[in-house]
Amino acid sequence: MLVIATNGGDRHVMADTTYLTEEEFAERYHLGRRTIQRWRQSGDGPAWCRLGPRRIVYRLSDIEGWAAARTFQHRADELARSAAA
Repeated sequence: MLVIATNGGDRHVMADTTYLTEEEFAERYHLGRRTIQRWRQSGDGPAWCRLGPRRIVYRLSDIEGWAAARTFQHRADELARSAAA
C-alpha cells in the first residue's frame, strides 16, 4: 500500500511497512533468537532498526531480500557464488 501525504504543497510517499520483533522473526523463520542476535552482532543477518535502548525490529522487506540473496538452485550454485565473492 502506498500513501501520499501532502504538507503545504509538498508530497511525500510513504510505504506501508511491516516490522517484526526479534521474537517474531525467529518464530516466522524457525530460528533461535540467539542466532539472530549473533547475526546482528556479526553483520551476517538482515538490516535492523533500533527504536529504543532495548527495542530492535526488522523490516519484513529487508528480511525477505536478505533471504532471497541466499537462495540457491543447487549446492554448486552456492559454491560458485561464494567463490566469486
